[in-house]
Amino acid sequence: MRDQFSLTELSDSFHRFEAENGLFDIRVKGRCVWDHLRYEVFEQLVVKRHGWSAAREKRSYPRILLGILSYGWFRLRWLLLPSPSYEVLLVNTTPGKYLEGGKRDIHMWPLARALSPHYRVLAFDHNVTAIDPALYPCDVLLTRPAYLFQRLKSLFIRFSPSEEEALSDIRRKLKEAFGIEVDVRAIARGNFALQLCLEDFFRWFLGKIRPRMLLYCDNGNVKGMLTAAHELGVIAVDMQHGVVSPTHVMYRYPPGLDMGRIKAALPKRIFTFGTFWNAQYSLPVRTVAVGSPHFDLQSEKPFRAPPQERAKRILISSVLLSRGILSELAVELARMLPDHTIYYKLRIDEYSSWKDHYPPSFRSGGNLVVIENYEKSIYDYFALCRYHVGTNSTTLFEGLAYGLTTFVLTLGRYEEVLPLIEGGHVFPVKDAAEIKARIGSEPPHPLPPEAIFRPGSGENARLAIADLLEEHPSS
Repeated sequence: MRDQFSLTELSDSFHRFEAENGLFDIRVKGRCVWDHLRYEVFEQLVVKRHGWSAAREKRSYPRILLGILSYGWFRLRWLLLPSPSYEVLLVNTTPGKYLEGGKRDIHMWPLARALSPHYRVLAFDHNVTAIDPALYPCDVLLTRPAYLFQRLKSLFIRFSPSEEEALSDIRRKLKEAFGIEVDVRAIARGNFALQLCLEDFFRWFLGKIRPRMLLYCDNGNVKGMLTAAHELGVIAVDMQHGVVSPTHVMYRYPPGLDMGRIKAALPKRIFTFGTFWNAQYSLPVRTVAVGSPHFDLQSEKPFRAPPQERAKRILISSVLLSRGILSELAVELARMLPDHTIYYKLRIDEYSSWKDHYPPSFRSGGNLVVIENYEKSIYDYFALCRYHVGTNSTTLFEGLAYGLTTFVLTLGRYEEVLPLIEGGHVFPVKDAAEIKARIGSEPPHPLPPEAIFRPGSGENARLAIADLLEEHPSS
């Protein structure tokens, strides 16, 4: 097992660091640059301290060039043709995934289905793995060319000598405080410069279609869009799409910070999965528990394996940061529990190349099954299994809502689910032996499923949107 570090301590140190060094006072291109940089800086501190880095996506340069050239036609079409207006804009910020037999955004497609009978809805997608417009009940705009063109424009943004020095100073201070080298200038040249260009693009685009509201999932790359929406009076709503905890720097700032400095890059509301999550946010933004459209859709499946069959099945969910530890645990559990079936569910982005990253000893065989394809969703395995093992992914909460007895391996980024441990909702464990000892037991304080995922998300979201629009009639 690798050495463990404290994510909570790192998070607390990070917030002290940014407050003590006045980083929110630094302006680059007239913006609070640190608010754009801090999320990626923190993630780099985590992965570099842990000795892990994500594999970079392979780029298809001919496809990128074609996309950039296509942008001319994109703009020309919007100049020559009448601009339709919409009430609600759904921004897909996560790659399309296979859902119900086709490529959809798992967060926004169910929402489009719920809202389209009541509002004029446009789904907006600029991802590489784009959605299939034919599967949507509303208008769909694929804007990958626009995104690529903004990326190209961002390469020509230059910083003044004083701005360069400010970025270098942040880098030096990070090195002194944490002992880790973070290329702050590269982050600024990448994400921050792109957000400046996207701010201009969305100022133009939102002015064209004139929506009253936009809904999105915050992936750390939406501040340009939010700034433009704020200027134009478009109500922005952040849809929860994953684990949120007190260690999540995207939703937590240093105590005492004047949040007026970053108000333009904050949403008007945050729609959460359920009441359990509301307390995990530390922003001056009202949270509303509406549920998870994706969870509702998947939980409609009626099948559940008989209890006596589920009792002999254990599901382990892969997490990139801890996959080495989890794969070792899977092999050990399969050895220690020969009468149980151990399912190891790979992440979707691992399917094509997982054998390059896992040891040869980790393969399907005997009572260990590696799930490496789309044939069944993880929800199908929730229905097959009684036990679930992981560290910090959203699937832990989904499994709990399905009634699975859950073990949290206290390594990696497990502190992101610390509220589950502190509440007695799961079993914290250090190794396979502790899991084996707990087989057949239940945690002392089960967490009600409706607190994790409020049922009826589509209707709940529709009512919350109606209330918000009524509250801001001039938006």
